Amino acid sequence: MSRMSELMIDNPNTEQERSAWLIDLLEDSGMGVVQANDRSDVSSQEEYDAVRYLPEITLSPPLASRPTAIELKVYRWKKDWVSHFRAAADHLSTVVRQGDFAGGILVVTLDLEGVSEPNLFSDSSFPIEVWDLGRLRRLVHGNDELEHRLAELVAATLLDQEPLDV
Repeated sequence: MSRMSELMIDNPNTEQERSAWLIDLLEDSGMGVVQANDRSDVSSQEEYDAVRYLPEITLSPPLASRPTAIELKVYRWKKDWVSHFRAAADHLSTVVRQGDFAGGILVVTLDLEGVSEPNLFSDSSFPIEVWDLGRLRRLVHGNDELEHRLAELVAATLLDQEPLDV
């Protein structure tokens, strides 16, 4: 069995578990009403078209008139992460524009401290809010369970320790 196959089998963090962690974080922080949009059962082009512009998570803050679209992106490799980040930002920007959302939050499992924001967004995306690993650590600080789950998420998904390729 190849190393990549083993990683896929041994990785306990499914998309649902990652989403559950983020939902718990948002709810624990009292940021508003959180709803997961399950897109895992898509088996046809028609079903894909129906859920294509649904965000992974919808957050409705208490006093906001419109919800916020949230996407969580985990990274296995730091090489060429910028192109993947831009694609995710472009997609989230489209989700926000296509839906009735006040804005978008892209949650990533990389520490982006020192990375210039203009380098992150393509011309077709608008600057959405980005929550990187540093911000996630600050948000879970003091909650042992969420801190532990974040550490597990990063350990199980980020496979290289190289510095970010910017």
